[in-house]
Amino acid sequence: MGSKEVIINYPQERFISLMCESQIGDFEESGWVAHAVLKKLKNSSDLIPSVAFHSGFDLASKCLVCLGFFPEYMKHLTDKHGYPSPEFYASVGKNIFIQEGRKDISTHFENWTGFFHERFKVELKKQEGIITPIVYERVREHTVYSDHRQWKHPGQLQSRYKLGDLCKNSPN
Repeated sequence: MGSKEVIINYPQERFISLMCESQIGDFEESGWVAHAVLKKLKNSSDLIPSVAFHSGFDLASKCLVCLGFFPEYMKHLTDKHGYPSPEFYASVGKNIFIQEGRKDISTHFENWTGFFHERFKVELKKQEGIITPIVYERVREHTVYSDHRQWKHPGQLQSRYKLGDLCKNSPN
């Protein structure tokens, strides 16, 4: 099967709908997580969480985004540059979500990071000193079960849809 790219006209709306279709948590939780992710990707020059410089929802959201979209990079930072481990960031993120009254997100933290890692690929493009995230949706052929998240061919990339620049505001 070949790979194709389809530019989505309203990438933010498509991203939010995918989050709501994830069957992780309820609609309100999915919407909150989608908003937090979009907000962090819009400010992609400051994605890496730092317990010294960030706090509250900002730090927890950065932990969620980095562990979900960039787990290999977070592991690289630990191995090569002495950053805290991905497990540390997961623990920090989950604890902050609980402290801030979002136990639902804390409970589903690994589900969300796994969903991001499985469902999306992000490339950070740097042009003229500006970093822009390009988000690709991974679409897999699946068999319909009562649980729609079971894939017929796990890990096989059937096609990818370029969600484009999530930083651009949609017309509505």
